Amino acid sequence: MRNYIGIFDERIRPTPATAGVATREVMDAVRQMILDEHRDSLLESTLKQAEDEAPWIREENLTRLINAILEKRLFLPLREKLLNCLTQVHYQQEIQLEEALILVRGRPQEYFGIARKNQSNWAAAISHFNQIGKEIYPSRMVAALLSCAKVSMRGVMLTYSCVHVLMGFP
Repeated sequence: MRNYIGIFDERIRPTPATAGVATREVMDAVRQMILDEHRDSLLESTLKQAEDEAPWIREENLTRLINAILEKRLFLPLREKLLNCLTQVHYQQEIQLEEALILVRGRPQEYFGIARKNQSNWAAAISHFNQIGKEIYPSRMVAALLSCAKVSMRGVMLTYSCVHVLMGFP
């Protein structure tokens, strides 16, 4: 991981379109190596630490724990550089999205063709959606997005569809 962080500026950053994917691949490879080489001992030590909290632990929890550690150790030091890469690649789309959001902000659900009987409380979903930008780690961003979807799945999908129609995406 240190080697990857060290070579990021020299080898990875010059190709911003693949920087995120390359970082994800490194995280996946390191996680798999840790699981392959240390799964049993990690499960055993984690089980001892979790005895007070829960009588069992699943491998899924171990994978989440490893992912969280990798995000802190690999993603966090590269966060600003990765965001700069993403901005370079998606700059025009970001501008288009911001313009589209300005056009639809505050519009009633009827504006999007949603019958009154099918309307939902978008305020709760939007509140959860706004949380995404406040998160630092990708896993927490995904959790915030899933929370948003759970609050108002119908509203989220309609909002997503409307933004994509406005942006000209399929």
